[in-house]
Amino acid sequence: MPSISFIARLGVSKANLPVFFTLLGAFLWYYLALNVMTAISVSLKTDYLLLMLSHSIGVILAGAIGLFLSRKRYKLLLVWTILGAVTSLLPLFDPSFTILNVQLICFAWGLSFGLGMPACLSLFTEVVPIEKRGRFGGLSLMFAFLCAVLINGFAQPLGILFTYLSFGTLRLLGLIPLLKLRLGKEASVTEKRVAPYGILTSFDRRFYLYIAPWFLFNVIDTLEGLLLRNIVRSTFAEYFLLMQLVLLLSLSVFVLMGGVLCDLIGRKPVIILGLSIMGIAYAIISITQASLLAWFFFFVSDGIATGMFLTVFVALIWGDLAPKGSEPFYYYAGNVPLFLATIIQFFFVGSITFLSPTSAFSLAAFFLFLAVLPILFAPETLPEKKLKERELKGYVEKAKKTKEKYT
Repeated sequence: MPSISFIARLGVSKANLPVFFTLLGAFLWYYLALNVMTAISVSLKTDYLLLMLSHSIGVILAGAIGLFLSRKRYKLLLVWTILGAVTSLLPLFDPSFTILNVQLICFAWGLSFGLGMPACLSLFTEVVPIEKRGRFGGLSLMFAFLCAVLINGFAQPLGILFTYLSFGTLRLLGLIPLLKLRLGKEASVTEKRVAPYGILTSFDRRFYLYIAPWFLFNVIDTLEGLLLRNIVRSTFAEYFLLMQLVLLLSLSVFVLMGGVLCDLIGRKPVIILGLSIMGIAYAIISITQASLLAWFFFFVSDGIATGMFLTVFVALIWGDLAPKGSEPFYYYAGNVPLFLATIIQFFFVGSITFLSPTSAFSLAAFFLFLAVLPILFAPETLPEKKLKERELKGYVEKAKKTKEKYT
């Protein structure tokens, strides 16, 4: 377990600790929902994509509704947390457990997640300084991801009932950091600052330059993902679980590493690096599909790029770009591609099977390299002043160490 000093160095102080746990709780509940939907699809022998479709539609619809309620942010976050806990227990009151009922439950989980997430992320942006947001957001995502894996591992042997109870209880615990925030005064200030018509908020050129590659990456990742996993299962069945483990490990490491890099060198280089890594990985497997080493390289690359993108695109970039008072609207619009890609995957998954694996992977590599172009014209969102301050601080520390060495 990381020490308190290590966590403090990553930007989490006593003052913003409640915000950290609020963000952690939200991400954890989302990952647990994905695990529970996977378990349900296996037990009912139904299509996992059908459940994800219902969940994603719920997230998008509820997020739009939440924008109109974001002027009352603190109350919205309380209702959002309680709603998540209540909907987590819905399967316990459904004795029939039909596929239709499960779809409605997944839709309710999507509603429960999407309703307050833009407001939660806007709170994070408001409280955490811009030069520390990468480490802060990456740390919350890493803890959420690892905790979800551990909780799912412990819950599965104890049965589905325990899974639902832990699912709801963990969401309810999210009330504790919210109550500690005591946002009475802050909430009233926020009410004056939030733009009254969020859906009609105009987005500047920078927003479109960043959202285009993010949308493209999500569509490619979801559509190609099913095809490449089928290939690995049929060609390297004995190594498939190991490859999945490698993917999970690299992802969990690079959600934090990506955040650290975002604060050290800026958001833009991290995005270019991630797109380039994935483009190279797809190019390699399009040529050498029979190579086990190439597939391991691909899954490591996928974990690295996805981990970095989750931090920079889910938690950081939209808060950097948003004018004061428009943070929830930027976060909502910026994260829609993550769930819209799932909807696209459901309707077009059959079409990709008509392509040969070589053609599909070659096209993926081409479009990922193409996705780098908008980023080249996008401005860096981390202020240059912060980069120079960090660079100067590094020189000072190095000079001190040199002086101590020779005195």
